[in-house]
Amino acid sequence: MSDFYCGVDIGASATKVTLIDGAGGVLARVVRPSGVDYAAIARACLDEAVAAADRGDGPAVTVSTGYGRGNVDFADETRTEIHCHGVGCFHSVGRGITVVDIGGQDNKVIRLD
Repeated sequence: MSDFYCGVDIGASATKVTLIDGAGGVLARVVRPSGVDYAAIARACLDEAVAAADRGDGPAVTVSTGYGRGNVDFADETRTEIHCHGVGCFHSVGRGITVVDIGGQDNKVIRLD
Protein backbone atom coordinates (compact mmCIF):
# COMPACT_ATOMS: atom_id res chain seq x y z
CA MET A 1 0.00 0.00 0.00
CA SER A 2 1.16 3.48 -0.82
CA ASP A 3 2.31 5.85 1.92
CA PHE A 4 1.32 9.19 0.40
CA TYR A 5 -1.87 11.08 -0.38
CA CYS A 6 -3.08 13.32 -3.19
CA GLY A 7 -5.24 16.43 -3.35
CA VAL A 8 -6.56 17.65 -6.70
CA ASP A 9 -8.17 21.09 -7.09
CA ILE A 10 -9.64 21.63 -10.54
CA GLY A 11 -10.58 25.26 -10.77
CA ALA A 12 -12.05 27.10 -13.73
CA SER A 13 -8.62 28.63 -14.43
CA ALA A 14 -5.99 26.36 -12.89
CA THR A 15 -5.57 22.76 -11.79
CA LYS A 16 -3.46 22.09 -8.72
CA VAL A 17 -2.17 18.73 -7.46
CA THR A 18 -0.32 18.27 -4.18
CA LEU A 19 1.13 15.05 -2.80
CA ILE A 20 1.72 14.76 0.95
CA ASP A 21 3.26 12.10 3.16
CA GLY A 22 1.69 10.58 6.26
CA ALA A 23 3.03 13.40 8.44
CA GLY A 24 1.53 16.09 6.20
CA GLY A 25 4.82 17.04 4.56
CA VAL A 26 4.61 18.16 0.94
CA LEU A 27 6.25 15.73 -1.50
CA ALA A 28 5.33 17.51 -4.76
CA ARG A 29 3.16 20.30 -6.16
CA VAL A 30 2.02 20.87 -9.74
CA VAL A 31 -0.02 23.79 -11.11
CA ARG A 32 -1.23 23.95 -14.73
CA PRO A 33 -3.95 25.83 -16.64
CA SER A 34 -7.18 23.83 -16.52
CA GLY A 35 -8.07 24.10 -20.18
CA VAL A 36 -11.23 22.32 -21.32
CA ASP A 37 -10.46 18.65 -20.61
CA TYR A 38 -10.50 18.48 -16.82
CA ALA A 39 -10.00 14.71 -16.69
CA ALA A 40 -6.89 14.84 -18.88
CA ILE A 41 -5.25 17.74 -17.04
CA ALA A 42 -5.94 16.11 -13.66
CA ARG A 43 -4.26 12.89 -14.82
CA ALA A 44 -1.31 14.78 -16.36
CA CYS A 45 -0.76 16.76 -13.15
CA LEU A 46 -0.94 13.59 -11.05
CA ASP A 47 1.59 11.82 -13.28
CA GLU A 48 3.95 14.81 -13.11
CA ALA A 49 3.64 15.06 -9.32
CA VAL A 50 4.24 11.32 -8.79
CA ALA A 51 7.35 11.53 -11.01
CA ALA A 52 8.61 14.64 -9.19
CA ALA A 53 8.16 12.90 -5.83
CA ASP A 54 10.01 9.87 -7.24
CA ARG A 55 7.16 7.53 -6.36
CA GLY A 56 6.46 4.54 -8.56
CA ASP A 57 3.06 3.77 -7.11
CA GLY A 58 -0.12 5.79 -6.91
CA PRO A 59 -1.40 7.61 -3.84
CA ALA A 60 -3.20 5.71 -1.06
CA VAL A 61 -6.13 8.15 -1.21
CA THR A 62 -7.00 10.96 -3.62
CA VAL A 63 -9.50 13.72 -2.83
CA SER A 64 -10.73 16.14 -5.49
CA THR A 65 -12.24 19.57 -5.08
CA GLY A 66 -13.00 22.63 -7.15
CA TYR A 67 -15.25 23.47 -10.07
CA GLY A 68 -14.25 20.32 -11.99
CA ARG A 69 -13.98 17.91 -9.05
CA GLY A 70 -16.45 15.46 -10.58
CA ASN A 71 -14.13 14.93 -13.57
CA VAL A 72 -11.32 13.28 -11.57
CA ASP A 73 -11.98 9.62 -12.34
CA PHE A 74 -9.17 8.44 -10.06
CA ALA A 75 -10.44 10.33 -6.97
CA ASP A 76 -11.55 8.25 -4.01
CA GLU A 77 -13.55 11.14 -2.53
CA THR A 78 -14.78 14.61 -3.48
CA ARG A 79 -15.18 17.61 -1.20
CA THR A 80 -16.43 21.16 -1.71
CA GLU A 81 -13.93 23.99 -1.91
CA ILE A 82 -15.36 25.50 1.27
CA HIS A 83 -14.76 22.26 3.17
CA CYS A 84 -11.19 22.00 1.89
CA HIS A 85 -10.41 25.65 2.62
CA GLY A 86 -11.71 25.25 6.15
CA VAL A 87 -9.79 22.07 6.94
CA GLY A 88 -6.58 23.18 5.24
CA CYS A 89 -6.47 26.69 6.69
CA PHE A 90 -7.35 25.56 10.19
CA HIS A 91 -4.65 22.87 9.98
CA SER A 92 -2.10 25.46 8.82
CA VAL A 93 -3.02 28.31 11.19
CA GLY A 94 -4.55 26.44 14.13
CA ARG A 95 -7.13 29.07 15.03
CA GLY A 96 -10.17 30.85 13.68
CA ILE A 97 -9.49 33.12 10.71
CA THR A 98 -11.20 34.58 7.66
CA VAL A 99 -10.31 32.98 4.32
CA VAL A 100 -10.77 34.86 1.04
CA ASP A 101 -10.76 32.80 -2.17
CA ILE A 102 -10.55 34.77 -5.42
CA GLY A 103 -11.30 32.11 -8.00
CA GLY A 104 -11.54 32.03 -11.76
CA GLN A 105 -15.32 31.67 -11.69
CA ASP A 106 -16.43 33.00 -8.30
CA ASN A 107 -15.19 34.44 -5.02
CA LYS A 108 -15.74 33.19 -1.48
CA VAL A 109 -15.24 34.61 2.00
CA ILE A 110 -15.21 31.98 4.73
CA ARG A 111 -15.12 32.74 8.44
CA LEU A 112 -13.58 29.98 10.56
CA ASP A 113 -14.30 30.14 14.29
